[in-house]
Amino acid sequence: MCNILNEGVKSINEPITELVSMAGHDAANIQRIAPSGMIFVQSVDGKSHCHDEHVL
Repeated sequence: MCNILNEGVKSINEPITELVSMAGHDAANIQRIAPSGMIFVQSVDGKSHCHDEHVL
């Protein structure tokens, strides 16, 4: 799954940083029936999980 996601990111010339996360979200449930992965993107001004969160 990481290879598939990395190839997609490379195709749009964006930097890749692989990390291990304890975040599960829907990927934790989907992985029971199909391979899954998550893509994390940096929010504007580093704000996360709040009303002011914004991602470009």
